[in-house]
Amino acid sequence: MSYTIKALHYATQQVPGPQAFFQAAWDERVEFYYYVFLLRGEGVTAVIDCGTSTFAPVNEALRRDLGEQGTARPTRGEQAVTALLAEEGVTTQDVDVVAITHFHWDHVGNVALFPNARFLVSAQGWKTHQDLRAHIPAMVADPVFPDQALEYLARHAERVDLTPDGPAPLPGVEIRHVGGHTADSAAFTIPTEEGRVVIPGDTIWTYANLERDLPVGAAVDIRQCHEAMAWARSAGDIILPTHDPAILRRHPAGVGLC
Repeated sequence: MSYTIKALHYATQQVPGPQAFFQAAWDERVEFYYYVFLLRGEGVTAVIDCGTSTFAPVNEALRRDLGEQGTARPTRGEQAVTALLAEEGVTTQDVDVVAITHFHWDHVGNVALFPNARFLVSAQGWKTHQDLRAHIPAMVADPVFPDQALEYLARHAERVDLTPDGPAPLPGVEIRHVGGHTADSAAFTIPTEEGRVVIPGDTIWTYANLERDLPVGAAVDIRQCHEAMAWARSAGDIILPTHDPAILRRHPAGVGLC
Protein backbone atom coordinates (compact mmCIF):
# COMPACT_ATOMS: atom_id res chain seq x y z
CA MET A 1 0.00 0.00 0.00
CA SER A 2 1.37 3.39 -0.96
CA TYR A 3 0.22 6.97 -1.38
CA THR A 4 1.64 10.17 -2.76
CA ILE A 5 1.33 13.31 -0.64
CA LYS A 6 1.52 16.89 -1.86
CA ALA A 7 1.34 19.94 0.40
CA LEU A 8 -0.80 22.69 -1.15
CA HIS A 9 0.10 26.09 0.31
CA TYR A 10 -3.07 28.18 0.46
CA ALA A 11 -2.26 31.01 2.92
CA THR A 12 0.56 32.67 4.86
CA GLN A 13 0.75 34.37 8.26
CA GLN A 14 3.35 35.90 10.57
CA VAL A 15 2.76 34.68 14.13
CA PRO A 16 4.35 35.80 17.41
CA GLY A 17 7.22 33.60 18.53
CA PRO A 18 5.59 32.47 21.80
CA GLN A 19 2.59 31.24 19.82
CA ALA A 20 4.87 28.91 17.86
CA PHE A 21 7.23 27.98 20.71
CA PHE A 22 6.13 27.48 24.31
CA GLN A 23 7.55 30.27 26.52
CA ALA A 24 10.25 31.11 23.98
CA ALA A 25 11.09 33.30 20.96
CA TRP A 26 9.57 36.34 22.67
CA ASP A 27 10.97 38.89 20.21
CA GLU A 28 10.47 36.85 17.05
CA ARG A 29 7.89 36.58 14.31
CA VAL A 30 7.55 33.16 12.70
CA GLU A 31 6.33 32.66 9.14
CA PHE A 32 3.54 30.11 8.89
CA TYR A 33 2.24 28.46 5.74
CA TYR A 34 -1.26 27.03 5.74
CA TYR A 35 -1.59 23.70 3.92
CA VAL A 36 -4.06 21.20 2.59
CA PHE A 37 -2.37 17.82 2.08
CA LEU A 38 -3.47 16.00 -1.08
CA LEU A 39 -3.24 12.19 -0.89
CA ARG A 40 -3.60 9.92 -3.90
CA GLY A 41 -3.25 6.15 -4.08
CA GLU A 42 -5.06 2.86 -3.55
CA GLY A 43 -7.77 4.15 -5.90
CA VAL A 44 -8.55 7.02 -3.52
CA THR A 45 -8.28 10.79 -3.72
CA ALA A 46 -8.20 12.33 -0.25
CA VAL A 47 -7.17 15.46 1.58
CA ILE A 48 -5.89 15.79 5.09
CA ASP A 49 -7.58 18.95 6.34
CA CYS A 50 -9.56 21.01 3.87
CA GLY A 51 -8.57 24.58 4.62
CA THR A 52 -10.92 27.53 4.60
CA SER A 53 -12.42 30.04 2.21
CA THR A 54 -13.56 32.36 5.02
CA PHE A 55 -10.74 34.48 6.40
CA ALA A 56 -12.52 37.65 7.47
CA PRO A 57 -13.94 36.66 10.90
CA VAL A 58 -10.65 35.38 12.30
CA ASN A 59 -8.58 38.03 10.52
CA GLU A 60 -10.62 40.73 12.24
CA ALA A 61 -9.44 39.44 15.61
CA LEU A 62 -5.88 38.85 14.37
CA ARG A 63 -5.68 42.38 12.97
CA ARG A 64 -6.88 43.81 16.28
CA ASP A 65 -4.40 41.79 18.35
CA LEU A 66 -1.39 41.45 16.03
CA GLY A 67 -1.71 44.15 13.40
CA GLU A 68 -1.98 43.67 9.66
CA GLN A 69 1.14 41.49 9.47
CA GLY A 70 -0.56 39.02 11.79
CA THR A 71 -3.46 38.32 9.45
CA ALA A 72 -3.73 35.17 7.31
CA ARG A 73 -3.25 36.05 3.63
CA PRO A 74 -4.57 33.57 1.04
CA THR A 75 -2.25 32.72 -1.83
CA ARG A 76 -4.92 32.76 -4.57
CA GLY A 77 -7.78 34.71 -3.07
CA GLU A 78 -10.34 33.16 -0.79
CA GLN A 79 -10.86 30.23 -3.19
CA ALA A 80 -7.18 29.26 -2.98
CA VAL A 81 -7.85 25.64 -1.96
CA THR A 82 -10.16 25.03 -4.91
CA ALA A 83 -7.66 26.63 -7.30
CA LEU A 84 -4.71 24.64 -5.95
CA LEU A 85 -6.61 21.36 -6.21
CA ALA A 86 -7.57 22.24 -9.78
CA GLU A 87 -3.89 22.67 -10.64
CA GLU A 88 -3.45 19.05 -9.54
CA GLY A 89 -6.34 17.95 -11.75
CA VAL A 90 -8.69 17.50 -8.79
CA THR A 91 -12.10 19.07 -8.16
CA THR A 92 -13.69 19.15 -4.74
CA GLN A 93 -16.30 16.73 -6.15
CA ASP A 94 -13.50 14.24 -6.91
CA VAL A 95 -12.36 13.97 -3.29
CA ASP A 96 -13.39 10.68 -1.69
CA VAL A 97 -12.17 11.34 1.86
CA VAL A 98 -11.49 14.44 3.96
CA ALA A 99 -9.40 13.48 6.99
CA ILE A 100 -9.57 16.10 9.74
CA THR A 101 -6.79 16.68 12.27
CA HIS A 102 -8.83 19.10 14.42
CA PHE A 103 -11.69 21.57 14.23
CA HIS A 104 -9.92 24.90 13.89
CA TRP A 105 -11.17 27.22 11.14
CA ASP A 106 -8.13 26.81 8.89
CA HIS A 107 -8.39 23.01 8.92
CA VAL A 108 -12.13 22.35 8.72
CA GLY A 109 -13.72 25.50 7.29
CA ASN A 110 -14.22 24.13 3.76
CA VAL A 111 -16.06 20.90 4.64
CA ALA A 112 -19.17 21.96 2.69
CA LEU A 113 -17.14 22.17 -0.54
CA PHE A 114 -16.71 18.37 -0.61
CA PRO A 115 -20.17 16.96 -1.35
CA ASN A 116 -19.04 13.42 -2.18
CA ALA A 117 -16.46 12.92 0.54
CA ARG A 118 -16.57 10.90 3.70
CA PHE A 119 -15.13 12.75 6.68
CA LEU A 120 -12.57 10.86 8.73
CA VAL A 121 -12.56 12.10 12.32
CA SER A 122 -10.97 10.87 15.55
CA ALA A 123 -13.73 9.31 17.65
CA GLN A 124 -12.05 10.49 20.85
CA GLY A 125 -11.46 13.93 19.36
CA TRP A 126 -15.12 14.31 18.38
CA LYS A 127 -16.31 13.14 21.79
CA THR A 128 -13.95 15.54 23.56
CA HIS A 129 -15.00 18.42 21.34
CA GLN A 130 -18.69 17.79 21.92
CA ASP A 131 -18.09 17.58 25.67
CA LEU A 132 -16.36 20.97 25.61
CA ARG A 133 -19.17 22.49 23.54
CA ALA A 134 -21.62 21.32 26.19
CA HIS A 135 -19.66 22.26 29.31
CA ILE A 136 -16.94 24.84 28.48
CA PRO A 137 -18.10 26.40 25.18
CA ALA A 138 -15.59 29.25 25.45
CA MET A 139 -12.80 26.74 24.70
CA VAL A 140 -14.30 25.85 21.31
CA ALA A 141 -15.99 29.10 20.36
CA ASP A 142 -16.80 30.36 16.88
CA PRO A 143 -15.12 31.61 14.67
CA VAL A 144 -11.88 29.82 15.63
CA PHE A 145 -13.92 26.62 15.86
CA PRO A 146 -16.40 27.49 13.08
CA ASP A 147 -19.99 26.70 14.02
CA GLN A 148 -20.97 26.45 10.37
CA ALA A 149 -18.48 23.67 9.67
CA LEU A 150 -19.28 21.73 12.83
CA GLU A 151 -23.00 22.00 12.14
CA TYR A 152 -22.42 20.75 8.58
CA LEU A 153 -20.67 17.65 9.91
CA ALA A 154 -23.47 17.07 12.40
CA ARG A 155 -26.12 17.38 9.65
CA HIS A 156 -24.22 14.92 7.46
CA ALA A 157 -23.40 12.41 10.18
CA GLU A 158 -23.98 9.55 7.72
CA ARG A 159 -20.77 10.67 5.96
CA VAL A 160 -18.70 11.08 9.13
CA ASP A 161 -16.50 8.13 10.10
CA LEU A 162 -15.73 8.45 13.81
CA THR A 163 -12.62 6.31 14.06
CA PRO A 164 -10.80 5.00 17.16
CA ASP A 165 -7.01 5.00 17.32
CA GLY A 166 -5.52 2.54 14.85
CA PRO A 167 -6.37 1.62 11.25
CA ALA A 168 -8.49 4.20 9.47
CA PRO A 169 -11.02 3.64 6.67
CA LEU A 170 -8.20 4.26 4.17
CA PRO A 171 -5.98 1.27 3.32
CA GLY A 172 -2.72 1.45 5.30
CA VAL A 173 -3.53 4.78 6.97
CA GLU A 174 -3.75 5.05 10.75
CA ILE A 175 -5.22 7.71 13.01
CA ARG A 176 -4.16 8.65 16.54
CA HIS A 177 -5.70 11.10 18.97
CA VAL A 178 -2.86 13.26 20.30
CA GLY A 179 -4.52 16.27 21.95
CA GLY A 180 -1.98 18.89 22.94
CA HIS A 181 -2.73 21.82 20.65
CA THR A 182 -6.48 21.34 21.00
CA ALA A 183 -8.31 18.70 22.98
CA ASP A 184 -9.64 17.18 19.74
CA SER A 185 -6.32 17.02 17.84
CA ALA A 186 -5.45 13.90 15.86
CA ALA A 187 -2.51 12.76 13.73
CA PHE A 188 -2.28 10.47 10.71
CA THR A 189 0.37 8.06 9.48
CA ILE A 190 0.44 7.29 5.77
CA PRO A 191 2.54 4.72 3.84
CA THR A 192 4.50 6.06 0.86
CA GLU A 193 7.34 4.76 -1.29
CA GLU A 194 9.70 7.02 0.68
CA GLY A 195 8.63 5.63 4.03
CA ARG A 196 5.89 6.14 6.56
CA VAL A 197 4.76 9.76 6.81
CA VAL A 198 3.33 11.40 9.93
CA ILE A 199 1.02 14.39 9.52
CA PRO A 200 0.71 15.43 13.16
CA GLY A 201 -1.86 18.19 12.96
CA ASP A 202 -1.06 21.42 14.77
CA THR A 203 0.40 19.64 17.78
CA ILE A 204 3.67 20.00 15.81
CA TRP A 205 3.75 23.21 13.77
CA THR A 206 7.38 23.40 12.63
CA TYR A 207 10.54 21.34 12.30
CA ALA A 208 12.04 23.60 14.99
CA ASN A 209 9.46 22.34 17.48
CA LEU A 210 10.93 18.88 16.95
CA GLU A 211 14.57 19.90 16.71
CA ARG A 212 14.43 22.02 19.87
CA ASP A 213 12.03 19.62 21.63
CA LEU A 214 9.90 22.69 22.25
CA PRO A 215 6.11 22.38 22.10
CA VAL A 216 3.84 24.78 20.30
CA GLY A 217 2.87 27.75 22.42
CA ALA A 218 -0.81 27.60 21.52
CA ALA A 219 -1.77 24.47 23.40
CA VAL A 220 -4.23 23.14 25.95
CA ASP A 221 -1.89 20.41 27.26
CA ILE A 222 1.89 20.79 27.08
CA ARG A 223 2.53 17.23 28.30
CA GLN A 224 0.45 15.87 25.42
CA CYS A 225 2.50 17.99 23.02
CA HIS A 226 5.73 16.42 24.31
CA GLU A 227 4.17 12.95 24.07
CA ALA A 228 2.99 13.66 20.52
CA MET A 229 6.48 14.73 19.44
CA ALA A 230 8.02 11.58 20.94
CA TRP A 231 5.39 9.42 19.26
CA ALA A 232 5.82 11.13 15.87
CA ARG A 233 9.59 10.57 15.93
CA SER A 234 9.07 6.86 16.54
CA ALA A 235 6.08 6.37 14.25
CA GLY A 236 7.30 7.99 11.05
CA ASP A 237 10.24 8.11 8.66
CA ILE A 238 9.08 11.55 7.49
CA ILE A 239 7.18 14.15 9.54
CA LEU A 240 5.29 16.98 7.86
CA PRO A 241 4.74 19.74 10.45
CA THR A 242 1.53 21.43 9.43
CA HIS A 243 2.61 25.08 9.18
CA ASP A 244 6.30 24.97 8.26
CA PRO A 245 7.33 26.62 4.94
CA ALA A 246 10.31 24.25 4.90
CA ILE A 247 8.03 21.42 3.76
CA LEU A 248 8.13 22.90 0.26
CA ARG A 249 11.95 23.10 0.34
CA ARG A 250 12.46 19.61 1.74
CA HIS A 251 9.81 17.99 -0.45
CA PRO A 252 9.38 20.28 -3.47
CA ALA A 253 7.76 17.54 -5.58
CA GLY A 254 5.78 16.10 -2.69
CA VAL A 255 6.36 12.78 -0.93
CA GLY A 256 6.25 9.59 -2.98
CA LEU A 257 6.28 11.62 -6.20
CA CYS A 258 10.05 11.65 -6.86
